[in-house]
Amino acid sequence: MAGRWVAAALAALAAAIVLYVALSSSGRGPSYIRAASRLVENGSATLVYNATFVLNQSGIPLELQRYVVEYSFNASARELFTSSRPISQRGPIPSINMSIWINGSRLCTAVVIERNGRLARGANCNWPGSPEFFYLYVPLGSLAIGNSTYVHDNYYVVETVHISYIGQRQVLGQVAQCYSIDVERAVKSPPGSTRTNTTETVCLSPQGVPLVAEQTTRQVLEIAPGRYVRESILSNLTLVGYKLGYFDREAFLRNIQEALGG
Repeated sequence: MAGRWVAAALAALAAAIVLYVALSSSGRGPSYIRAASRLVENGSATLVYNATFVLNQSGIPLELQRYVVEYSFNASARELFTSSRPISQRGPIPSINMSIWINGSRLCTAVVIERNGRLARGANCNWPGSPEFFYLYVPLGSLAIGNSTYVHDNYYVVETVHISYIGQRQVLGQVAQCYSIDVERAVKSPPGSTRTNTTETVCLSPQGVPLVAEQTTRQVLEIAPGRYVRESILSNLTLVGYKLGYFDREAFLRNIQEALGG
């Protein structure tokens, strides 16, 4: 169960990912989107959110979980550090730190998970290191890449993004431009496959920073031929602080060292 929750939490945290790329490729003109695109493709920032996740598995609701989530990224160098810490919980939900970077033609990850005082950690470089693949991990990274197909060994991903403008709102004391995003993703990786449908509402600040993101994700996992698990994830992210032009490289490097057992 812990492993499934980790996967679900990471999938939900990556939800913001799908936003940035698709918006820039949609061709809309508001300066909010241009600012977001520049931030994701070439900028750096540290963004902190209060996040709420609810996981339902095969129709059975699991407990609500609340996290503080930090994204710190330097897009031009293709470096990202994410940290998720539970702030109220029922059950042994883990804290997760992850560093992502590109090394040559590989995309590398270093993950440290703490649960009940115990650590699980590991690092590897086993994904294509293209900027497009990296953007999948940057907060709301889909704004940079739009519709995409990835093939790596036996791992095959097709992602389709549909975006519509839903108007202007007052959010956290700022005038925000809000968008509705529908994402369909199919992943094939033996022995099974995953099909995911995501609906998200995101409101951007004038600087292109996501102020709020509300998301519903439904996925069907084929865990063995003919055996399926159905999950839905409800998530809500609300910005609580940010620094534009700042990347926490110290935390990024420290996490890699810890993941390697140093």
